[in-house]
Amino acid sequence: MEWRASHILIKERGQAQELLRKVKQGARFETLARDYSTCPSKSKGGDLGWFGEGKMVPQFEAAVKRMEISPVVFVVMGSISDLAVMDEAVAILKKFDIPHEITVASAHRNPARVIQIASNAGKNGIKVIIAGAGHAAHLAGVIAAHTILPVIGVPIDSSCLQGIDSLFSTLQMPPGIPVATMAVGKSGAKNAGILAAQMLALVDPRLSKILDNYKKEMALQVEKKAEELKAY
Repeated sequence: MEWRASHILIKERGQAQELLRKVKQGARFETLARDYSTCPSKSKGGDLGWFGEGKMVPQFEAAVKRMEISPVVFVVMGSISDLAVMDEAVAILKKFDIPHEITVASAHRNPARVIQIASNAGKNGIKVIIAGAGHAAHLAGVIAAHTILPVIGVPIDSSCLQGIDSLFSTLQMPPGIPVATMAVGKSGAKNAGILAAQMLALVDPRLSKILDNYKKEMALQVEKKAEELKAY
């Protein structure tokens, strides 16, 4: 089946720097897409990020900058298809300028990788892990079993049970292995990003101020909508 590449997968810092240099030299998206890992249109995801055509220079500059800072939040998803939901958490981390890393690991298809990620996260400077998965969503629980870091679970509604299976699989953890479980789907992923920020803000005054302003802005938006309804 033929498809037109619409995103470029960046796997490491050196690749991001090389791509940035080529983009600044005027390389076209189609040329880069032939030389690097790509995916079909409307798909996106990956270890460190996908970058679509349009505004490539700022996208790659941001990627290089993020890769130069040690991540403090690790976002793990069970399948690349989960990125459509987990993007909400990533968007919050980017909004609050929180260094983070993104990857895919399955508790069932490659459990050894999950254990390795969980076991090494603390040594690598990670402070919080966000794990999202669908179906029998044991990803967050398996990670929590192999780390003392706080784990935030995001149930994803990717099965015919519409997320009930992933909700219970993430939520019903045995005593001693807690997982802070969010709502099912995109709202849960967004809240996962916010909760991770709130955890980090306990020892980060800059982030605490950002969160305070974020809450105030939400309140102002509600007030604005209430005023608009007066003229309804």
